[in-house]
Amino acid sequence: QFWTGACPKEALKIEHKLLTEFGGLDKDEYEIFDINVSEAKDDYVHTISLGQKNSDVMLLVPGYGASACIFYRILKALAEKFRVYALDLRGMGLSGRPKYTPKSREETEQWFIEGINIWRQKMGITEKFILVGHSIGGYLSTCYSLQYPEQICNLILLSPAGYLPRPPDKDIKVFIKRQSWGKRCLFKWALGYWAEGKSPLSILRGFGRLSKHTFLKKYINNMYDLPPKEKAAYKAYLGQILLLPPSGEKCLAYILEPGAFAVSPLIHRIPLHSLQMPVTFAYGSHDWMESTAGEMLKNERSDMRVEVFVVAHAGHHLYCDNPLQMSNIILERAKVRQKIVFLQEFASFQ
Repeated sequence: QFWTGACPKEALKIEHKLLTEFGGLDKDEYEIFDINVSEAKDDYVHTISLGQKNSDVMLLVPGYGASACIFYRILKALAEKFRVYALDLRGMGLSGRPKYTPKSREETEQWFIEGINIWRQKMGITEKFILVGHSIGGYLSTCYSLQYPEQICNLILLSPAGYLPRPPDKDIKVFIKRQSWGKRCLFKWALGYWAEGKSPLSILRGFGRLSKHTFLKKYINNMYDLPPKEKAAYKAYLGQILLLPPSGEKCLAYILEPGAFAVSPLIHRIPLHSLQMPVTFAYGSHDWMESTAGEMLKNERSDMRVEVFVVAHAGHHLYCDNPLQMSNIILERAKVRQKIVFLQEFASFQ
């Protein structure tokens, strides 16, 4: 990794710094470890574990290219009430980077779903758990809940991707036709690049170390409102994990079209009475993700228990922009699970 300067050991050091210095955790309050999910040595899932061991389990799943550590600002609050596990998706973050070539949407979804399920089995989690997913992590968490509904007691989706189709007024071909000749060429190249299954992270790797001081710097300055020292640590962390060798990130073109619209919209794929657990949608007040899916399900699906929240002063990364309100929403919605269990136990006792 000479060209990119990406080093897993260095990323792990910064991860500890984010969790302790900026996440408020003592080093003895959490554990970091890897769990193999296949026979391949480089196919393991990076995991952060914290909270009371006898409490209900909550699993946090990050978005595209991200890692468990992105939740560092809300982990401490969640761990006061739950046994919290946050994992890096297979082939992303500090998880292993196995050779992975997706061939279809179905195969891609299954690769991630089974990675999570094997991780669950190896962790010995047999009880129902609360599943929290952000962005593509929200998409995959929904897919997981559809395949294993008996495992999930509460599904909480933070600005989830992949729920809605591309609206007619945002047709990509029409958009390109309206551009200047130079921009048309650029957009057509980008579409071809996307169609080949190559991700935006490949461009970052192409620029190597320079990307940390150009593209990444601009992205973090635009997307995150953090104090200078914290922002510097977060930039250094992303500069490590995003430039590691490609693997799970190749999923992108099979799940989303350019513009983050779904290849196969989840809103059309949820069968009647399939998600009996409470489902929560949360979006930032100035979120770029299309936020109407939650309201549509709430208004149109009487068979589902859906709630929708808007997090004030937050964009797509709402757990980072407004950690207090975000953690309060998760904790409040997670209580629904505890109330249901209490009522079920009370009914059986009667």
